[in-house]
Amino acid sequence: MPGFHGDPARLAEEAVSREREEALSELQDAYETALRLLEAKLEEVTRKSLQRLRDEYMIAEERVKSARARAEIELKTFTSAEREKFIDEVIEEARERLRREKVGASWYRAFMERVFDSLAEEAAEYGELVVRVAPEDLDLARSLAQARRGLRVSGEPADILGGAIAATPEGSATLDYSLDLLLRDMEPLLRSVASRAMFGSTR
Repeated sequence: MPGFHGDPARLAEEAVSREREEALSELQDAYETALRLLEAKLEEVTRKSLQRLRDEYMIAEERVKSARARAEIELKTFTSAEREKFIDEVIEEARERLRREKVGASWYRAFMERVFDSLAEEAAEYGELVVRVAPEDLDLARSLAQARRGLRVSGEPADILGGAIAATPEGSATLDYSLDLLLRDMEPLLRSVASRAMFGSTR
């Protein structure tokens, strides 16, 4: 019958030692594997976080650019609108000064004489023209009409700055010789002159 030889205590210790070494080796392998997995996961999370931050930064940057562009457009629009409003006020003030200063002025009488000369020529074709003028011009208009044939000044004044508006008695034809029409035709030029005088440019 075969038998076992050797020191049982030593053999037991060797067996335990081998198991401990194997266990420690397995534990080391498990630790290294877990560490690699942790490092990989950390790298992935870091990469995703950085990408998310980059994306958020780009979105924020685009929003800032968009907001800046809107602000610049709004500022330009506001500036342009304010400039146009100011020019409107200047032109309106010029109109009011013209209305006040025309009364009794020699240049305005000469202008009205030319208007009534033209209307008299038109009246020769139409037979008669009814002339309407601004309220403050009624006396001047009546005196000018008396010296010209075919013109009758209406007692109903026109809501105009100056000059005259004439029509045939039946209203089939109307002739506009008002300062208002003249100023409307000249408005682009007037606005350009006002803009250049006030802001140094036509824009």
